[in-house]
Amino acid sequence: MKLYSKLEGLELRIESFETETREKKVSENFTRKTTVVKFSGNRKTGKGEDVIYEPEKHFYPGLELEGTYTFHEFSQKLEEEKLFPEDVEYDKTDENYRRWAIESAALDLALKQNNQTLAEALGESYRPLRFVVSLSMDTPSIEKLQDLIELNSSIEFKLDASEAWDETFVEKLVEMDRVKVVDLKGHYKKENVGMNPDPEIYRLIAEKMDALIEDPKLTDETEKVLENFKERITWDYPITGLKSVKKLPFRPDYLNIKPSRFGTVKSLLDTIEYCQENNIQMYGGGQFELDIGRQHIHAVASIFYPKGPNDVAPRTYNQEKIPENPPKSPLRPEKDLEGLEWRYRDNSF
Repeated sequence: MKLYSKLEGLELRIESFETETREKKVSENFTRKTTVVKFSGNRKTGKGEDVIYEPEKHFYPGLELEGTYTFHEFSQKLEEEKLFPEDVEYDKTDENYRRWAIESAALDLALKQNNQTLAEALGESYRPLRFVVSLSMDTPSIEKLQDLIELNSSIEFKLDASEAWDETFVEKLVEMDRVKVVDLKGHYKKENVGMNPDPEIYRLIAEKMDALIEDPKLTDETEKVLENFKERITWDYPITGLKSVKKLPFRPDYLNIKPSRFGTVKSLLDTIEYCQENNIQMYGGGQFELDIGRQHIHAVASIFYPKGPNDVAPRTYNQEKIPENPPKSPLRPEKDLEGLEWRYRDNSF
């Protein structure tokens, strides 16, 4: 497709490859671990971030990727590479996350070696980026939201719903008028993630609120509840490329685009182009990145869907104690960026 054709011929020289791990203890039961992938060549360094969630999978085999390519040739070479050690079990989601980390690092390097940003290579420009702050509301707490409003008077939210939501809580959310997306997490297979497809809670959210309804689990009961609200239903977890969009039960008006889910740069850009051509509005999402990956999703969102309710808040909002005067939406890009880097003017990411 046209978007990818603007990148596939970029010349790329890789002289060395290395990885570094990042860790952040989030709670007693969860330590986030990611891996930063680094390619160097021609006195430039390109970086990507592997966002696989299971810490035990953050091991790389001895990849021999040095050489001179076009970007597309490099992507094709990865089809032949074993990206995981023999003793590491992984699934297609893991494979996509790793492939994106490697391809985004290579694209970052190729752009830098050709003295371009992603926006320049695509004939676009970076624009101010709207973001919402994502929170789990397993235990409903208006007070938690109000505390954030005191820090940032213009803040908007994406909330993970739960079976604990009741009419009183939802009405308070409606009165607050700041929730732009409600995530039902109906497609996660792992334990303790998401909520059961409760038709009454689905009905409460759909009828009382005007937020986007993300990732509902469609059963006979919930499908009836949501029949008149299809224009607000959006998808995240199932979206891994163009085929996944075309397999949805109906053509959506909105999609959540998380670049790492797509694996390859081509898959990401082909899907974005399809959405543009079919009037499907997009917004971005993150994967609890600890390093450069957050800048990369900012760069993509700033080009293609800067005004959406992007779940790409700066990592400041992940801190246990958020400092006073945190970054506010929209984030305005710095000048003199290069490659896939995307920093905003208020402070570093």
